[in-house]
Amino acid sequence: MTQEQKIFIKEIAKYVQKYAPQYEIKVCSPIIAQAILESGWGKSSLAAKYHNYFGLKAGTLWKGKTVNMRTGEEYTPGVHTTISAYFRVYDSMEEGIKGYFEFIQLARYSNLKGIRDPKKYLETIKADGYATSSKYVENTYWLILAYGLTDYDISSVGEKVIESSIDISARNKIVNQAIAWLGRKESDGSHKLIVDIYNQIRPLPLGYKLQYSDSWCAGFVSAAAHKCGLDKYYPLECSCPRMITKAKEMGIWVEDDGYEPSIGDWVLYDWQDYGSGDNKGTPDHVGMVTSVSGKNLKIIEGNYSDSVRYRTITINAQYIRGYVVPKLGAASAKPASPIVSAPSTARKWTGKITGYGVRCRTWAGTEYPETSFSPFEKGQLVQVCDTVKSDSGNKWYYVYVPDCRKYGFVYSRYVTKA
Repeated sequence: MTQEQKIFIKEIAKYVQKYAPQYEIKVCSPIIAQAILESGWGKSSLAAKYHNYFGLKAGTLWKGKTVNMRTGEEYTPGVHTTISAYFRVYDSMEEGIKGYFEFIQLARYSNLKGIRDPKKYLETIKADGYATSSKYVENTYWLILAYGLTDYDISSVGEKVIESSIDISARNKIVNQAIAWLGRKESDGSHKLIVDIYNQIRPLPLGYKLQYSDSWCAGFVSAAAHKCGLDKYYPLECSCPRMITKAKEMGIWVEDDGYEPSIGDWVLYDWQDYGSGDNKGTPDHVGMVTSVSGKNLKIIEGNYSDSVRYRTITINAQYIRGYVVPKLGAASAKPASPIVSAPSTARKWTGKITGYGVRCRTWAGTEYPETSFSPFEKGQLVQVCDTVKSDSGNKWYYVYVPDCRKYGFVYSRYVTKA
């Protein structure tokens, strides 16, 4: 993300957060994403000259200034048409953002009030007739994920809108752990680390110690869950059939090839699926969902040609047996004995980065990926919110970065009090 894009998001978010509560809208990220998509980061003529960041047409109820411009529509999926239309004109960015909220006061948009899930908001406004593009939800939701826009889902009065922060944290953590093992394989013995971690599970499923020569796809996802402290939320096993049995007992099995999973869900396959009816055969393989883009799923799998590799499939693809869908949000809301807890976002003290090129991570530990705004500059100020120990026992700070209004983890050695 360029500095110019960071500034655009920050300015748009400021006004979205200001007006959303006034109009009973409970989520900000989809609206920021809509502004990015509709205005081309504020560079379209309609946005740059006339402060209309959402492509709002004038309509019969609009009494303000208008401008006639060419625009593209997709009334029939896959068929793009260019038309001329009159659009609303505003005098400032703030007026343009407020104008969006005024626009969705039309009766057909009343169902947007109270929605707290960003994707549901986009699906609802699309169904209400807001946009004609067949990929509107997909493209807009991608912007939310790519630029971390859910960080702005806090209203101006401080209400936390995203309630499943622990669920999100846990899902990111297990996916990042699985990705950290990418490329480990049998041929050089590097897969043994994964097998060894699986064998640390207590009690060991069926009391069986997984051997280095065994199939280890189920052991791979189970080891990732165990490494992240999520044993109670997943059906840990070295056997795919027993994994389904356990998932059913836990109430987290989804027998639906067409289910749209979330990252951190597990997908099981049956290679004897011939594509006729619901597949209820014996599962042969399992992987973990790492990303969802429209109908496309990116899966990471252990023991895929004897290594940790990615596979790309589509929702409702042949060979999908079903999904393990952990109840991380519900389980983490008020557990009897917490397994995973989201770090505190309350800002405790101001810190200063002491080195050059200091990395900011998605979780505590150098094995986790860098955030989109890493690395830090020497002398950059951050707000320290919490302290988390990495798996190696080192102390990391969970910090808020005012420059981009995002959070991340930085090794405590490189932060001093400002």
